[in-house]
Amino acid sequence: MTDAIFSIKPLFANSIYMKVKTVELRVKPPTRTIERAWIYETLPLQRITGYFVPGEIRSYRDFDHLIELYGYPGILGTLATGNAGIDRMELGHVLGGRDWRAIEIAEAVRLPEPIDPRAADPRWTSPQSWRYVNWSDPLNEMWITQESEFK
Repeated sequence: MTDAIFSIKPLFANSIYMKVKTVELRVKPPTRTIERAWIYETLPLQRITGYFVPGEIRSYRDFDHLIELYGYPGILGTLATGNAGIDRMELGHVLGGRDWRAIEIAEAVRLPEPIDPRAADPRWTSPQSWRYVNWSDPLNEMWITQESEFK
């Protein structure tokens, strides 16, 4: 089993759980097939709050093609409530004309209680973007326990 953990702003994580945001944008996506992408919500929460099941990963450079496929409000300079969860100005600033990937979100699951990764390992640091989950990590036991209680 290959899982990854993604650092995601709380606003975008909520949009994923509410099924408004249906794609996660990354410049560098996982190269291995991942079964689950755990969601680490960044400041102020700093907790693992759930995961999403990745669907197809598509490559893009053309913003208009992204808008056509996933949609978002056309009002520039406002935070989007559309599928991409990001507006044109922010998208252009963040991605800066580079090739990037849209990871489709097939399913999202919010955990009943957020997990504090530092409770398992005080040295734990969040990924800047994402990283593969190391299943020998002490945090693994917390994730498995939390998920099995949820089912």
